[in-house]
Amino acid sequence: MNSLDRISVPALLTAALLAPATLLTPAALTGQAEAPATGFALSASLSPGVVHELANTVAGGPAFTLGHRGERLSIGLGLGFTRLTATDRDSSGGFTSEGTQTATAWSVGPDVLVRVWQSADGATLGHLALGGSIGRFSAKDENRFSGPPPSSSESSVSGTVYGLRAGLAGERFLGRNLSLGVEGGLRTTFTGDLEEEGSTQTFGLGVSGAYASLRLSVVLGS
Repeated sequence: MNSLDRISVPALLTAALLAPATLLTPAALTGQAEAPATGFALSASLSPGVVHELANTVAGGPAFTLGHRGERLSIGLGLGFTRLTATDRDSSGGFTSEGTQTATAWSVGPDVLVRVWQSADGATLGHLALGGSIGRFSAKDENRFSGPPPSSSESSVSGTVYGLRAGLAGERFLGRNLSLGVEGGLRTTFTGDLEEEGSTQTFGLGVSGAYASLRLSVVLGS
């Protein structure tokens, strides 16, 4: 009797059932068998809510970042654009009033990630996040009244805004070229040339506070 004859049917079934489990190595479970890719990278950031997204753009938070992903240092150019429109309508006594408020902001500036931590499997990274920006902000308020007599009014304000931010970012690579993460920290925004339309007077404004955003990154490299 050879050795194959001595293998029982239950033993063969047990081996067959356990075979897939041998594939569940730490790399297979994490989906990360190799180090995250490096090269050209595209990231998209999202703040919760349209109002928060507008504030994020004014403060210099990029909606998209194009740049280079390195092993320890990532540098990119952040771009942000947000437009918010709100309308209201009121009717009483046969008369109607309508109002439209519009705010627009765009920003551009450097976006830097410095890796400060990496998990044992290499799939989770921690970064120091730094950024700056310059951009424009404008807001317009339009009101119309049906009368009599019909009337309308319009006012607007615009100016250049500057932003600085510093925080911490964490991301989990779902594969060598795709990661999902979060970023949070402190930022400050300031301007010195806000001007109302039709007026030669300018005024400054500064705002500081905390921020948080989600980040999805795609690395087109090896």
